[in-house]
Order: sequence, then C-alpha cells, then structure tokens
Amino acid sequence: MGDEEVVKETGERAGFYFEERLNCAESVFKAIFDTVNTDLPGAVLAVMSGFGGGVGASGNVCGALSGGTAALGLVYGRRNPLSLPMEERTKTYGKNGAPGLYRLFNQLPNRFKERFGTVNCAELIKPWHIEAPERRERCNQIVSETASIAMSILLEAKTKGYDFDYGDLCIFPKDLVKR
Repeated sequence: MGDEEVVKETGERAGFYFEERLNCAESVFKAIFDTVNTDLPGAVLAVMSGFGGGVGASGNVCGALSGGTAALGLVYGRRNPLSLPMEERTKTYGKNGAPGLYRLFNQLPNRFKERFGTVNCAELIKPWHIEAPERRERCNQIVSETASIAMSILLEAKTKGYDFDYGDLCIFPKDLVKR
C-alpha cells in the first residue's frame, strides 16, 4: 500500500471510530495506533480518554490534535529520557536550524491551524450546540483529517527524520531557532 493510501485509510478509520462513539482524541490515536501496529498494549488508549472535547470538555486544545500528538509520540517519543545524558535531552529543541524532535511535533499544530483556522475546540465548534448533528459532522471531519495529517507527518519523518522547519506556532524566539 502506498503512502497516500495509508494516509487516506488512517483518516477513514479515525472517522469510523468517531462514529462508533470513541471521542476525538481516542479516534485519532487509535487509528494511528492500529496503522503503525506498535507493540504497546491496547490499554494505552485509556490515556486518551480525558482529552475529548478539548480536555474534559473544557473546549481548549482540540482532542483530535491531542490524539494526533500522542500518536506521534507513540512512534517518535523518547522512551526513557532520564536515561539520556543532559546534552541529549536538550537536543529535542533543534536550536539554530539543527534537527530536533520538537520540529517534528511542531508540524501537527501548525498544519492543523492552517487547515482549520484554530487549534481551540470551542472555536472549532462554536456555531453549534454540543448535541447538534452538524457539530458531530464537523468533529468527524476534523478527526478524520487530523489522523490523515498526523499519518502524513509520520511518513515524512521516515525520510526526513526531525529535519522540519518550525511553523508560526512556536514559543521559541526566531533568533534562537531558524525556521
């Protein structure tokens, strides 16, 4: 199966899980989890339960974005950071144009915001009541597309490693990290 098909299938799977009443974070995470077929137990999905509705229905960072970020971490996250020398732990930032793990993670919120205009759950669903079918349709679209975006990043990283540019959503000053 080619990369485009994997991306599409992952998005469709996330939409299916959302229709099956997994929350947004669980749907995206599980779709990617299933696609990458990791050796982690299925109970890992429980970690994502509280992120639905922008963390416990608080309307903050979209749960689909949280689920996608967790899935990126599942594949590329540091398994035991305390076992690394301090110098290695700080390389995650990729200062002065050097590749760094956060450059990979930074892709998702930037691409998400570019696609949907905001990363905030409440803003994404603002026009609709929480029980409105239109809100559910909108969230399903966001879930599906976020899973596809995250899978695209995972596939890109297979060849690029952490060699990504930071996007506009970045807390580091521009002079510290060349974008």
